[in-house]
Parts: sequence; structure tokens; C-alpha cells
Amino acid sequence: MKKLLCILAIACLASFTFAQNDATISPDNIQYWVGTGDNQAILIVNWCNPQKALAWGYRFTGNNVTVEDMMDDIAIVDSRFSYNGSGGIVNDIYYNDNNYNLSLDGMFFWYLVNSISANVGYTGYYLQNNDVIKWGDESCGVSDGSWGYVWTTPVEPVSNPNPPVAQDASISANDILYWVGTGSNEVVFITNWSNPDTALAWGYRFSGSNVTVKDMMDDIAAADYRFSYTHSGSLVTDILFQDGACNLALSSNYWLFNVNGAMSMVYYDSLFLSHNDYVKFGEDGAATDLGNWNYVWTTPVTPVGEPNILLPDTLFDGPVGSDDCQAIWFEDPAILGWATGCVITRGYTDIATQNAYASYGSDSDGIGASSESTTDGVVSLGDNGVAVLTFGIPIQDGDGYDFAVFENSLNDSFLEMAFVEVSSDGEHYVRFPATSLTQTDNQITNGGAVNPREVDNLAGKHRVGWGTPFDLAQLAGAPDLNIQNITHVRLIDVVGCINPQYATRDQYGHIINDPYPTPWNSSGFDLSGVAVMNGWRPSGIETPDASSAFLKAWPNPTTGTVTLYDERHGLERVTVHDIYGRCVMQANGEGNVSVTINLGDLPTGVYVVKANGQTRKIVKK
Repeated sequence: MKKLLCILAIACLASFTFAQNDATISPDNIQYWVGTGDNQAILIVNWCNPQKALAWGYRFTGNNVTVEDMMDDIAIVDSRFSYNGSGGIVNDIYYNDNNYNLSLDGMFFWYLVNSISANVGYTGYYLQNNDVIKWGDESCGVSDGSWGYVWTTPVEPVSNPNPPVAQDASISANDILYWVGTGSNEVVFITNWSNPDTALAWGYRFSGSNVTVKDMMDDIAAADYRFSYTHSGSLVTDILFQDGACNLALSSNYWLFNVNGAMSMVYYDSLFLSHNDYVKFGEDGAATDLGNWNYVWTTPVTPVGEPNILLPDTLFDGPVGSDDCQAIWFEDPAILGWATGCVITRGYTDIATQNAYASYGSDSDGIGASSESTTDGVVSLGDNGVAVLTFGIPIQDGDGYDFAVFENSLNDSFLEMAFVEVSSDGEHYVRFPATSLTQTDNQITNGGAVNPREVDNLAGKHRVGWGTPFDLAQLAGAPDLNIQNITHVRLIDVVGCINPQYATRDQYGHIINDPYPTPWNSSGFDLSGVAVMNGWRPSGIETPDASSAFLKAWPNPTTGTVTLYDERHGLERVTVHDIYGRCVMQANGEGNVSVTINLGDLPTGVYVVKANGQTRKIVKK
């Protein structure tokens, strides 16, 4: 009866199991997958001479894919594999590579589905997810004495005949956490180390078309104290990153770099950056050599975060009225003179919208003495706007502070700030190393406040009438700078926005937070004047002394007439001298307490009035 049932099952294309274990393989051990889709199957083929069983993985979608479809797809992709069949029967399966030439010329191959004999043709069986299809010649199978076979040869996964080419690991600009520089162009800069395997990325923004890879690396090094590099001529010899947790450095002979995944054939100081470039440096020991001097670095890239601020032992000097305040009063007798020239390049009222430029005041308002007025004699720079000041009396490094910058803040906390840079030739500028310890978790708005004690070397630290002082000794030794002959002071508005896309940063790369936005025509830093406190004086011009306090001048600055008076003595001979000591005007006071002179015909600038053995500086606007 059992024999009869078995015969009937075969006749009806049924299937049956075997006591002998059929050798198989786990999908986790498959090395070569063909096709795509949510479903997967495994194809195993057994040959008898030699005893060899090989396996492929196959991925597919849907429920209408047959065993024939799978074998055809594998044959198309893998040139080592082929087969022939007809009428739903496979006659032979071939595998040929450098090691094996496998084929069997038997009458036909058997196949199993999930170790169960398939009693249907291979053209009519539809694959299901996780099926294992196993073919073998009957001569190397174990038979149950009827029509069923299993193959016990251990199964090996075939290797990928076309191993994937090593891909250069990258990162999206959207994933960059720390950006350096400003401008409409963006570049991602990546550096790879091999011990430990680490790849870090910075973002870099710039304007124009003449910025090189070297410029980018120098700017990042200036902004981020953790990053530095060494070079020999035009070759980078090492790149270092040190932040306490990581100490990355390699003392190799040179570092390689690619741009947008292609090796660069020019030196790093000769390659000009373009928008959306990806510049990637790596030590050759950390690279995969694809041949022909083509290297890629496959280590996953991590974006660097904001650098931690190196907090000073104590905070900086405080606001006006505090015991340690260093601000300079605009009528301080130590002031020798004021800026005599000013050129403004306006910034936007809001850099994020870029709808309009700041427009309050004019270039001439940056010339001459400051005052206690928050509206008169003030010029607004706008977001990232620039003021370049020139001086008839060049500024020198001397005792104490050498010059002071005045802003028109109403109080000690609404502080709109600017970077300060100086030059000896009007071409090469050096920036005072600014620091901002202000929090960057929340944007300071028009109702917010900046603590002056958390700010250093930024103009605008003090309220109207009080200048922020600067000492040129801090810049001693800077290239292309003579601190005994400063002819230009450049002020660059700090964009107080904490959005990294628009933010400006201090010497440590920390975002500077000050009131933002200020979307008016008076947006940004409001320049009221730049005072000279140590400077070269031409022959014939003396430094005002305490006695000058008795010689008064009003109004000062003036656009025309100015009245001089001496509360102690009558005025006799009055002379007016330009900055070179030349007498350009004189008057007789005839012993009167006051005398009025008209400077209307004189050029704008700084003049020195002499009377009764006293001197007084007058600014003609």
C-alpha cells in the first residue's frame, strides 16, 4: 500500500523528503549576489568530478520569477556560469574560471527546492522568498532508491567576479557641523589619518575665483586652534588635529589629495577652488591604491564639531564704571588725533535676506573726533560691512594703548561689534585676535544683552563716548606689518547671527553672538571715530599737555567756524597748523577771552591750534 502511494505521488508531480541531509549554505555566507529586490533565493550547483558544490545569491521582486529566470540572470551577470536545457529539463551546467572547468555531460540534472525534490520543470517553478534551489547530477547524488537525490558535498560560496572598486568615502555638505569663512561658494574639506583610522570634515565658505586649497587650509587653521599642518614648499608633509580627546598626526614624507574624487595633479597652493568642490587629503598609508597614482580613502567621514573655547583664567575687563574698565573717553588728553580718511563698503541690513544695504551716515562721518551723540557723526556698516580708516598721523606702538575705536551704543549691553585689522601699506592687514565667550545656544536679539566681560579685542565693546582700546604690541612680529608705522585701520562688522551659514567667528572658531537681526538703514556696527593715542608727530607739533585744558574750542569737530577761549588769560596771537606742522592760518585775539576763526576754506582733516603756549586739536569735517 505504501509503495503504491509513493508511485502515485511521483506520477502526480508531488514531492517527498529524504533521510539523508542535503548540504546547504546560509544566506549570511553568500559572497556574490545577483539581482535586486526584497526577496532572496540561493542557487547551489553540484558537480561530481571533482566533487564541488558552489552557491550564488539571487534577489528579486514579486511572485512570478521562475528558477529559469534566476539561472538566466546569473548567467548574464556572471560569465563563469552557463547552462543548457530544453523542454523544461536542464541537461548540463557549466562553471569555468582560472581554477575550475566544471561540467557534466549527463542526461540531465536533478534539482531540489529547500531540500525537497521538485517534481516540476525548472521553467514552471515560481520562486518564493528564502528558497534554496539545488542542482546536481545524479551520479554524485545520494538516491533513496527511487527518483529522489540529495547532494552532501559541502557548499562553497562563489566569489564576486567583479569586486566593487574601492569608493572614496565622502560626506554631504548638509551634514557639515562647522563652517569657516563667509561667501556664496562652499567647499567640503576632508582629512584622513591611518592610526587610528579617522576621517574628519570641515566646511569652508569663500567668495571669488582666486582662492586656493592652501588659502582654505590656512583659514581653517586660523579659525580652528585644533587644526594645523606642515608643508615643504608646495607639498603637505603632515596634518594635525589635537583637541584633548584626539591627537592625530602622521610623520609621513607627504600627503596625497584629490578633488571631487579625482587625484589632483597640481600642488595644493596652485589649485583654485570652485563652488561645491570636495577636497580630500590623506596619508598614503591610509589610502587604497587603484593604480596610476590614483588613491582613495574609504574610512567613513565624521564632521568636526565646534571647537571648545579655551577659557582664560579670568574674564576680560568690564563696562564703563567698573574698576577694571579700560575704555577711553573721547576727550581723553592722551588722544593725539583722529582718522583723517574713511572709505565705507556697506553690508546688508540683514545678510540672510539681502534685500537692502545699510545707508545711515556717510564716509565723512568716520573722520574726526567722536562725541557723546548717538546720531551725529556716525556711519553704519551693515552686516559684514567694512570701514577703512587712514591717518595723517601714523599710529605707533608705544606705552599703553595705541588707538581706540568708538561706537554709538546707547548702553553697556547693546553691543554691536567689529573685527579690527591694521596695515602698514594698505595691502597687508593683520587682525587683532578676537575672543567671544558669549553663549551661542540662543540668538541675542534687539532686546538681548552682551556682557562686555565676555568679549576681547572687538571694537564696540563700550557705550557711546567711550572707545575700545587696542595695543599694537599684541601684533609684534606679524608678517608684512610695521607696528611703528600703522597707516590703515580696517573695521569689519561682526554678523552676530548664530546660524553657521552667516555667522562670524573669533580666533578659536567660536561663533560670535551679538544683536541680530538689525534690519534698518543703521544696521551693524556704527562707527563714531578712531582715535590715535601713540603716533609719529612731525616737527613743530607738540603733544597737548594738561595746560591745554584751559584752552577750549567749540564746536569741535567743526565744518566751518570754531571759537577758542581761555578762561585764565586773554588771547593774543593764535596760529593754526596742519599735521605737517605748517602754519596755515593765524589770527589776533587782541587780548579777548575768546576769538572765532573760520576754517571753512581749509581741507577736512586734523589741525593743531596754538595760543598762549597751549595747543588744542581741531577736526575740520
